[in-house]
Amino acid sequence: MAEQSATYWKQAGQSFDLVADMYDQYRPGYPQGLVESLIVMSGIPEGRPILGIGSGTGKATCLFASRGYAIHCIEPGRNMAAVAARNLRAYPAVTYEMVPFEEARNNRLCSTW
Repeated sequence: MAEQSATYWKQAGQSFDLVADMYDQYRPGYPQGLVESLIVMSGIPEGRPILGIGSGTGKATCLFASRGYAIHCIEPGRNMAAVAARNLRAYPAVTYEMVPFEEARNNRLCSTW
């Protein structure tokens, strides 16, 4: 397979942002059991912050937010982040940065648990 250019990957990464509402409407959510397993396996204490990288329209974010976690999301797609903001408006502890990961605030790789 030929190596793809940085431009190719940037354009490919923006493809869902062009159809964010449709993506949110038709993409299935995650099972609650998956979230429960991640919480148990990671050992993340209740109420500790989570960093969401590439959080899209917030499908997984919502499941964690509904359990009381504060989540800082990094999403480069403005349309995806706008849909997420609409979907997550009931969770004030969820914040968004609409930037590529490399430009995210403090360039954090993970949150402290």
